[in-house]
Amino acid sequence: MEGYWRTTVFTVRACERHDLDRIVYPVAFCLRQYLELALKDAIATTYRVAHEPSRFPRTHSLKVLWAELTRRLREINPDVIPSLDVVGACVEKFHAVDPSGEGFRYPQLCDGRDSLDRQITTINVRQLVEQMEMIPRIDSCWVASHHSQEVQAHRSDVQSCSR
Repeated sequence: MEGYWRTTVFTVRACERHDLDRIVYPVAFCLRQYLELALKDAIATTYRVAHEPSRFPRTHSLKVLWAELTRRLREINPDVIPSLDVVGACVEKFHAVDPSGEGFRYPQLCDGRDSLDRQITTINVRQLVEQMEMIPRIDSCWVASHHSQEVQAHRSDVQSCSR
């Protein structure tokens, strides 16, 4: 998962002085793939920290994955959801352009339609990467650490009540 992120950053930095237009789709694909895998990893972790069998929706829809993650987070630590607004905004943007995960990957869908809306004429690669850099790393470590904070807070409350 982290490889998609690192590949994107490395590629953009390596091509900064050259024509970035040639790497728009690979960069967007890597960023979208990173986001999809991070969401799936975070969802699976919400199950593990709740001592339930780990799973995640078998879909490429970022919107579905985001909805599942926020649903799960509401159950284990709802306080962190507002801090993830920037992730939700990014999910919405990617979903609007590439809802199936095939847009930056294939020129056409299986039914012959163009995979991306041809009205999109410009994608600012630098700005896309900069926006993604502002997103907190949502992955298993992030979920587990926020769950641990909640567990620690709960234990502290229980200990202070039992004294």
